[in-house]
Amino acid sequence: MIVAAVLAAAVLHASWNAVVKGVSDRAGLFVRTSVVGAAACAAALWFVPWPAGGSWPWLLASVAVHVLYNLGLLAAYRLGRSTRRTRWPAASARSWWRWSPCWRSASPSLRRGRPAWC
Repeated sequence: MIVAAVLAAAVLHASWNAVVKGVSDRAGLFVRTSVVGAAACAAALWFVPWPAGGSWPWLLASVAVHVLYNLGLLAAYRLGRSTRRTRWPAASARSWWRWSPCWRSASPSLRRGRPAWC
């Protein structure tokens, strides 16, 4: 069950990135998906108990964090490259050691190649 959930999350994440990459109006896409999500949540409120009074500040904080996250994601899509050649340095098998203490402690001349002590 856990493996299925992780694979489903990976497929959904890749699908979302493919859709966002192929759309010219990304802000409009984000607004539409947010409206659909809000409508689904509003519809679900008919089938679950109303949230307790003490949970409302947490719910509002969650909404604020989600909005800020989406705005940051829109800015990242706008400013960043979105090609197949783009990759995170930490994900590269050859550059894993650059994030280690060995990289930070190596002299600049040794940083060209992998230090022998790492």
